[in-house]
Amino acid sequence: MQPEDALRARRSEVPSTQVEPELAAPRGTLAILLVYMLVIIGLWGYTYVSLILRS
Repeated sequence: MQPEDALRARRSEVPSTQVEPELAAPRGTLAILLVYMLVIIGLWGYTYVSLILRS
């Protein structure tokens, strides 16, 4: 038996331990980003309106 054949046979006996990464973002992450974006837009809008009212 050649060394390459022995390696192939050994690899076929070992169970696969590879874990596929989750490509989709969790819903919680998207919700946090959406709230963060809404807070930033709200603060920008509040500042913009307050500057308009001062002038």
